Amino acid sequence: MDSPPELPPPQVDQDVNQSPDVARTGEAGPAALDIASPNTSQPALRQLRPQSIGPSATAAFESWMITVNLRIDMKSSIADKPISKFEIRPSSLLNATFRDVPNGILRPNHLSYRKLKDFLKDEWKTDLDTRRNELGWVRQADETSEGTYYVITSELTFQSAVSCLWNDARTQPSVRAIHLHLWKGSPEVPVPGGAPRKKKPAPGPQGMPLPNPVPRPKPIPQPKPASLQGSASPSLPGPSSLPKRAPLPKPAPPPEPGKPSQGQRVDPSQRKNPPDGGDNNNKGRDNDIDLNDIIEEENIDPDLSEPDGKDFEGDPGGLADAWRDYQERKTNESLQEMLNPIDSEITTHLTPETWQKACSLFTHDAMRRDPGYIVKVSHFARQVLPVQMFSAYMALEFQHGIVSHTFLALAMGLGKTTVAFIVHHVQNVYNILWDRINQNPNQHISKDADDMTGPCPSAQLVFEEYGFHCPCSSSSPGHFIKPRTGATLVLSPTGLLDTWTREFNACLDPGDSDAYQNRFGYSLARAHGGASPTADQWNLLQGKEEILPLTEDGEIVNGVPQMSWFSPLRKNGRVIILSTTDSVDSKFLSHQSNRKVHSWDVQEYNKAKAKDGGGEAQKRGTLLASHLLLLKGFIEVSLNWLSGTPLVSGPSDIAPLVELMVRDEWIQDPELKKWRRKELVRLGLQWAKNIKKGAVDEEVTQQVLRALPQLVEALFIRFTLKSVLLDRPVVIIPRNIFKLISATHPGEWQEKASQIALNDHQIYTNKNLKAKAKFLANKANRPQDWTDQKPANLYYRSRVVATFPFLATMINPRTNLPFRLTNNEFQELTTSSDDEPALFEPGIAGDPFFDNLKEICRSSGKLIAWKNELAQFQPPGFLDAEGRPSRHIWLLHIERYTPDDVLLVHSMMSPMERTATLDKFHLNVGSNIPLEDQRPARFLVATSSAIATGLTLAEAISVCFLEVDYYAHTMEQGFCRHCRQGNKNAVVYSWVIQNDENPTEERIFNVNALRSKIQQVQARKQSARVQGAIEID
Repeated sequence: MDSPPELPPPQVDQDVNQSPDVARTGEAGPAALDIASPNTSQPALRQLRPQSIGPSATAAFESWMITVNLRIDMKSSIADKPISKFEIRPSSLLNATFRDVPNGILRPNHLSYRKLKDFLKDEWKTDLDTRRNELGWVRQADETSEGTYYVITSELTFQSAVSCLWNDARTQPSVRAIHLHLWKGSPEVPVPGGAPRKKKPAPGPQGMPLPNPVPRPKPIPQPKPASLQGSASPSLPGPSSLPKRAPLPKPAPPPEPGKPSQGQRVDPSQRKNPPDGGDNNNKGRDNDIDLNDIIEEENIDPDLSEPDGKDFEGDPGGLADAWRDYQERKTNESLQEMLNPIDSEITTHLTPETWQKACSLFTHDAMRRDPGYIVKVSHFARQVLPVQMFSAYMALEFQHGIVSHTFLALAMGLGKTTVAFIVHHVQNVYNILWDRINQNPNQHISKDADDMTGPCPSAQLVFEEYGFHCPCSSSSPGHFIKPRTGATLVLSPTGLLDTWTREFNACLDPGDSDAYQNRFGYSLARAHGGASPTADQWNLLQGKEEILPLTEDGEIVNGVPQMSWFSPLRKNGRVIILSTTDSVDSKFLSHQSNRKVHSWDVQEYNKAKAKDGGGEAQKRGTLLASHLLLLKGFIEVSLNWLSGTPLVSGPSDIAPLVELMVRDEWIQDPELKKWRRKELVRLGLQWAKNIKKGAVDEEVTQQVLRALPQLVEALFIRFTLKSVLLDRPVVIIPRNIFKLISATHPGEWQEKASQIALNDHQIYTNKNLKAKAKFLANKANRPQDWTDQKPANLYYRSRVVATFPFLATMINPRTNLPFRLTNNEFQELTTSSDDEPALFEPGIAGDPFFDNLKEICRSSGKLIAWKNELAQFQPPGFLDAEGRPSRHIWLLHIERYTPDDVLLVHSMMSPMERTATLDKFHLNVGSNIPLEDQRPARFLVATSSAIATGLTLAEAISVCFLEVDYYAHTMEQGFCRHCRQGNKNAVVYSWVIQNDENPTEERIFNVNALRSKIQQVQARKQSARVQGAIEID
């Protein structure tokens, strides 16, 4: 073994817990450094450090190990809250100086990844930044194996390591420690595994000259950490259900001269293009990402140091663009830092106690929490997953607690719609049960009884008839669900109306079914577009009129004046109203003659004369958001916001919704009472203002990072595809392989596309400067208001041309100018008007895009790259899990003619047209044609806006983006259309094809940090088989 390099020891105080040799001499003793020593009280340590590659490699890293020790009372059970103490023992592997972190009484989840980061920052002055440092641990299958190395990058991966120790320590007394290895990089050299993207200099501001920026030194290739042979790492069972990461790799050999090292990005200027531009067969292979791994080696951003004007002398515009680029990347870094803790994979509401309560309510075996098991909800047609059952239970707890509302933020594919119908169904059943108790009080426990904990006399009869426990006893699992009569109003995007209808039929009204009957007469009232509720549905929605005598001060007395009050009835719960924000007022609210007063703004108390002249009555204005009638302060109204991506840009995404959710009872909650007025609105505006300006205020960032996660924890029910249900995955989905594919256009098209992008950038930059100057001239008093203007999508045409360069040469015959390539232009040219007929009919001769289709396709190097990827799936070489030719989704931003085997879905299609088109992609189980004889379409071509929401395409085997979208959450949704429960393929694929040499696509990558975001998004979509946090006894 090579002798370790001499590095300065860490600056730590002496501690009484140090080993005697360290306490006496301050140097490393044999207890720390003697690997073979059998009598050491400290774990034997191996000298871990990256292998030397070049003279400066050893100075680039400091290797440290953090030991987490566990003490547990094995006589206790989880329910008895056993006492466990964790110590973090940081020890330099080079001088073995120990220091203990103050102990506390802890359980799993108490010791958090954030606390570890805070400790490293406070004690070692080390920022645990995954771009610069790497934290990992090794789990051994047996004492002789090298083990499997896992990188710790989030709260989930940290808790997984601690939880493995917790579970094994209960059965293996020898297991008491787990070793976390920190590879601390220098500020100049990032963690090995990938080089920063090469930045192209951009034009810049007012007249400050500059040469090209000084290039950063290329990172020195570094090996992965070595294995832990001979160390005292805990001997744990093989992680069969853990996300696999390859065994500790051996050091990579030095690169050959003129050849990039593995993981290093090829300089586009050095790439040799073949004559036909088709060298795309193997491009992007090194970028394959198994989404069952968490790999962040390719998302290393350049150093975010501020631009120096001295480096830009001679370039009049370079400095401005350098500052803009710096501010935008700084903004996105802060935005991602804000979103990471909020979208934690640890579900704080899930504990053994709450899981047991949910199982008791639905009469489900608590040990059956694997997604292979199903939950049968009584009188509910669809069989549901354990995670859906638990989410419905938590939503009911929220509604009947202080919160009263909830954000149902399950990730795409986990069944938010199903959970919403479960909540409605269970509430309706308990409305019936409470009504039965009130009508027959002698058959149940009286609410005035001294002891309400005893069994209900009618418990067995109630359970046999309804499938739920009678709530009259305070010990009943459903006692907390109080009567809450009334209908459920669903406000849905137009594109999801048919989805809600299908889900309603599958959950509550499946039609002719021997296994299920719609016992409670559930009915879906469609109130949108040309649909209206039927007469029977209107009758079910009628309320009970009551007369409330009021005086001027609002006190109820016997006398006048009087006001009508309509209370809901039990029968209202049989109806679910489906509408949209545009139609709910005209199709539903306007038909309610006894509806409450509503307006767009909060109104003050108003005095109105009673009709009989007997006095004055007070009418209180209410708040309407998106036409939703909400009476603030009335507990009977519950808001349930459904979104798989509730937070994208900051606090303002949820601030208006939280403002509507506020209730007086929030003052009883230590966290919610902080948000009872407009605190979140102000915080969101302050955050948005800083984000738009690009000058991120660190104080604002830290304020959001401290405050928002606690609010989200109090209001959100959040599971992702990576979450665990105690010790089981929440859903079983295929492996999702992501690849970023590099493509180059053939011949001269590459240079033309790049030049067009530069010209468009300059044109739109000049227009933007003129618009800004005009705005500031009119708003001289408030120049900061310019940051509030919504920027136009200035690069649309350049983005399309970056995929199909030939389009840049096509001229609009009406204007004699190049086509704008927008939907509006397409509609103008293909639609007749009174002034002029349509220029052409799409998809036939005379359509310029149809006539030039071959030239358009030949100009695209991306199509060549995509064709090469699809070669592996061509029949008969590849069939999907159903035995049919593999099916794919192809997302792009241009309309084009397609043969019968390819379907086109775009935003201009009506929901009915879209549904009919998608039906051709699915196998028709109810058809008279046998499945083996059906010929579904194999390719689905769509715009990202048309396919990003509300689609379940479990037959598809791949999703391909021909261009990078501006919004990472759009790609996040697109990549989960096929990777979801029900897809029978073992592996699915997600691809992005990028033209590296195109400045427009390069700018999108840099501005939106999409390389980092895509990988983090897909990591959240993986199907992690993580050994659970807690075993249930």
